[in-house]
Amino acid sequence: MNTVPYSAFSGQFTRFEARPVSPGIGAELLGTDLANPTDTRGQEVRAALLAYQVVFFRNQDFSRPNSH
Repeated sequence: MNTVPYSAFSGQFTRFEARPVSPGIGAELLGTDLANPTDTRGQEVRAALLAYQVVFFRNQDFSRPNSH
């Protein structure tokens, strides 16, 4: 995976909305589906983690259908 430095995002995320949870640290990342990863989403999540230091994801479904 090619990495993109955080500065390339300039606070603009295209795969989700970052909503700060406090003035100093943390953001909730809204509107993304972690069950279907992409390189771009991964890069943006990493950039958000670097920017906010803590990130939260709500309502994610990681269950997989039984393949047996």
